[in-house]
Amino acid sequence: MPINPLSLEEAAKLRGNASPEAKQRAANGLYGLIVNGSGFADAVGRRIIVTEVCINKKAEEPQKSEAKVVCEITVNEDMINVAGNIHGGCSAFLVDVCSTLAFAALNESGAMGVSQAINMLYHAPARIFGT
Repeated sequence: MPINPLSLEEAAKLRGNASPEAKQRAANGLYGLIVNGSGFADAVGRRIIVTEVCINKKAEEPQKSEAKVVCEITVNEDMINVAGNIHGGCSAFLVDVCSTLAFAALNESGAMGVSQAINMLYHAPARIFGT
C-alpha cells in the first residue's frame, strides 16, 4: 500500500522545533523515496514513520544549521535474518533512507542528499517486537 504525503497541517503536528514547512519537506521526502512502491525494500520503507523534525544552529559553527529527523519503525519478519535479528542490510537501508530526510528539512527546495559512506557499529540486535 503506498504511503501518502503529509499536508502542511498534518506535518505541523509532528514533534520538534522545525517549521511546518520543514517538517513537511522531511516527511514528504520519505514519500518521494518510496512513492513507486516497486523498488528494493519499499514494503519496509512504507512502514517508516517520521515523528520529529528539529533544526538548530550548529554549536561549533553558529552560522550553519543542522537538522535532526526522528523516524520509527517496528521490526517485522520481513526485516530479520535467520537468527531472528534485524538484518544488517535492512539496518543500512533504514539509515540510508532516513538520514537523507534531514537534507530535505534544511533545503527549501526539498532536494535531498545522497549517502556517500555509511559506517555502522552493531551493539545490540533489534528483534521482532515482543520477542
